[in-house]
Amino acid sequence: MKWGRIALYWALAVSIAVYLQWGGITSQSELELPGTASSAPLLEGPANRIDRVEITADGQRLVCERIESRWQLVEPRGLTISNDLIEATLETLTSTPPIDSIPADDVKLSDFGLDPPALVFRAWSGERDLGELFFGDRNPTRTAAYAGRKGDAKVYVIGLSSRYYTELLLDEVARQRSSTGQNKGSGP
Repeated sequence: MKWGRIALYWALAVSIAVYLQWGGITSQSELELPGTASSAPLLEGPANRIDRVEITADGQRLVCERIESRWQLVEPRGLTISNDLIEATLETLTSTPPIDSIPADDVKLSDFGLDPPALVFRAWSGERDLGELFFGDRNPTRTAAYAGRKGDAKVYVIGLSSRYYTELLLDEVARQRSSTGQNKGSGP
């Protein structure tokens, strides 16, 4: 390579560095493309501060509370729940950002399985309501799922693990109910 070409590459690299440092992109939000999701997860707060969870799907309602640092199923009564499974669910929902987002005013929520939602997930930290998430259908390639958040005018594309863990919780309770003879819709 000739010295002139090397000098040209160096000058170009220095010009780009100067532009980016002083006159280029001024904030992280300028890097985000319109219609893409933010880097924030759908559920706020650290997972270890959440002490109550409610999951509703297909006529089934689970209420779990953290009691003395262990998760217990308080509704329906008489059944147990895997502490590790709830921890994994919360860790996923509080740490994994959505893959993409779509403004909800441009679409029909029913096209994404969000009206009505297939699953509703709520979480609390003490008396503070951390939010209500809605899970819908999987995307056409079945590699992700659609979700929404109460008070948010977007449809989110989320990784399957977020929905998968909540489905495992429901399946675990359904399996216990069928082995003990409890009906799905029965209360405490």
